[in-house]
Amino acid sequence: MKKPTRSSVLTIASAAAALAGAVLLKRVSYALFHTTAELFSIVISSSVFIIALQTRAIATSAFFGLIGVSLGATGLVDLVHALAYKGMGLLPVVGSNPATQLWIAGRLLLGVSLVAAALIAGKDGSFRFALAVSLYALAVAAITASVFGGAFPDCYVEGSGLTAFKVASEYVSIALFAACLAILRSRRSAFSSENLRFISLGISALIVAEFCFTLYADVYGILNFAGHAFKVAGYYFFYKALVEFSLAKPFRSLFLEAERRISELTRANERIESMQVKLIESEKLGLLGRLAATIAHDIDTPLGVIASVSRASGQLLYELLPGAYECARELDAEKYGFFRHCTLRALSPIADEAAMADGFHGLANRAEGIASSLGERGLSLDPASLGILAELDADPGRGDCLSALGSPDRDRILKLARATLYLNRNNRLATFAAAKVELAVKAINRYSPGTACSVRVETDLRALAESVLALFSAPMQGRVALALELGEAPRVFAVPDQIGLVIWNLIENSLQAMAYRGRLALRLVAKGTEAIVSVEDDGPGIPSGLSDRVFEPFFSTKDAGEGLGLGLNLCRRIVLDHGGRIYFTSRPGRTIFSVALPTVNARGDGDGDGDGDGNG
Repeated sequence: MKKPTRSSVLTIASAAAALAGAVLLKRVSYALFHTTAELFSIVISSSVFIIALQTRAIATSAFFGLIGVSLGATGLVDLVHALAYKGMGLLPVVGSNPATQLWIAGRLLLGVSLVAAALIAGKDGSFRFALAVSLYALAVAAITASVFGGAFPDCYVEGSGLTAFKVASEYVSIALFAACLAILRSRRSAFSSENLRFISLGISALIVAEFCFTLYADVYGILNFAGHAFKVAGYYFFYKALVEFSLAKPFRSLFLEAERRISELTRANERIESMQVKLIESEKLGLLGRLAATIAHDIDTPLGVIASVSRASGQLLYELLPGAYECARELDAEKYGFFRHCTLRALSPIADEAAMADGFHGLANRAEGIASSLGERGLSLDPASLGILAELDADPGRGDCLSALGSPDRDRILKLARATLYLNRNNRLATFAAAKVELAVKAINRYSPGTACSVRVETDLRALAESVLALFSAPMQGRVALALELGEAPRVFAVPDQIGLVIWNLIENSLQAMAYRGRLALRLVAKGTEAIVSVEDDGPGIPSGLSDRVFEPFFSTKDAGEGLGLGLNLCRRIVLDHGGRIYFTSRPGRTIFSVALPTVNARGDGDGDGDGDGNG
């Protein structure tokens, strides 16, 4: 045998205590018992109505709305019934008939309402609450008026008891309650098992109450008492179904579920925070690895240039120096003293073939010295041009120097001149590549505190731009149309290597954007107190949605492994450190990046410090 639960024991004990209390009240005063019983049902009816009223905006069930309004209306009828009960003396009525009439009217109204509610149970659709309240208010008013106006049929005759109309009405009420019960059972899927059980118990209790009210002859008799007791039980079950299980328990479950979810979310948040800490540490390590890889790439590229230049220059020196040195020594010192002097000065430190590698930089410096010496003597020597022979031949003042030479000697001298110019060009290429290595390494330090600033000097921006552009001559040759607009820009105070790196990055980005095919323009203009360097390309442009992120650190539109996104951010930092601005305009087919730096005259103090807004 199943052991009764604590809640069931408490329910039985409460029911027994309520019944004992009702018997005690009946013995004291039947009118007091009757009033208490009716007030119990009225309070429950009013509670259900108020809940339905306050939840009408969010209610999804028309069943609950109709039950709430109908119980509210029958509660009003029950209130008037209680006030008109025999012996109360609160209303100007005589006998038990008015109270009995109000009772029958209330039971019929409740029975019809329960059947209507059962028919719409489980159906979707909004419930017109205001209309229902209006109709039930009219029904209550009509019932009250008909009872006290004498239009309602008699239900109780003093000395005779219940009338046939009253008994028949009770059976009609029983039939309505039974029909409601059957309909609800057929639509059980619309209710939870607890709701359906307690609604069924409530209706069953009302059916028993109605049977009791068909049999009594005395309004103070035992059957009348039993009928009211079953009515109290029925409304108690309605309370359990419509208030506790439909509202109170779901809300308690909701709050308990909310507390459980909050607890779970708190624990999950703690786990996420712990994972975030680990993820941040992991991302730092990953970022460091990517950063190192990118910096290594930026270093390897110019180091490759330096290595290539060194190999080519070394091979050239190996081929030329022995013969060139002997040729220079054999020259007539009186007739060809100028050429003999310059050549021996450049070649003597590395006459020994074993010292070629150690003397490379010295040779390059002396090659520049040759160019300088020739310039001082009025000989134009453009490092980008290998047409020096034509210039020498065309100059009447120096034509005799070469024309007096025999063809073999002349060819050897010209070959040496070409080699000297080539070495001079390679020296500048290697020097700038080495500077880019140094700046690439310093890119990391830009994000570390305590980095010392380089010394700024008065810089020829045009010469700097030309030297940077010269480094791209090989990859651009035959594939990129170059347009130069280099005006006589004022000089600026700058760290040449840093500004050179900025120009390098802008040119390199433009070439990469158009895949080294298209048109590139390099402009240098003076505008007010600023010198502006602009790089324009006819690539695809920067999407408008990414314009605000161009200068963000680690933002890149390149494929993975082709860049970390530090280039433009580093450029912006360098330009801002120089008190300048960097900005761009972009549309499909045209992108222009510009760097504006304050001129020497604009700065006045020449200390190289200043701020910039970074906007264009």
